[in-house]
Amino acid sequence: MPVMQGVISRDEMKLNTIFEFYQDSTNLLKLEAIVKHDDGSGLSSLLTIQSEPFSCYQHDFHFENLKSFCKEVIKLNRKLKGSAGIGPTRDNEFIKFECTAIGHIIVSGRILIYGEHSQSLNFTFVSDQSYLAPLAKSAESALLELKKK
Repeated sequence: MPVMQGVISRDEMKLNTIFEFYQDSTNLLKLEAIVKHDDGSGLSSLLTIQSEPFSCYQHDFHFENLKSFCKEVIKLNRKLKGSAGIGPTRDNEFIKFECTAIGHIIVSGRILIYGEHSQSLNFTFVSDQSYLAPLAKSAESALLELKKK
């Protein structure tokens, strides 16, 4: 089994849930292969973003707040009010879903790659609320998985 950089990929630490916000081939966001860090410092996943014309494929995305993110997504879907965000607490990377007063969902975020030639991707796209329900189902599944682990 391949190991992602900085991540322990033992089966008992990997979540099966995939978060996907798919509007069309020009705008999508996907978090998959979510793995808990062995040291308890958080989680990692492979993040794919398509925000026409920019994209990021299977970026190693780190975060600490999966439970609160899941609860926020479920609440956002139910009330169509507020926001849900996920990312590391000590870095500037993030993903955010925000509902507007007219029912649109604004998906935004920042992805950073550090190295000799550091790079960043700031993205935003707008969707309608009907694409939020599958994300909320994924959030419910993830919460159930986290209870079992």
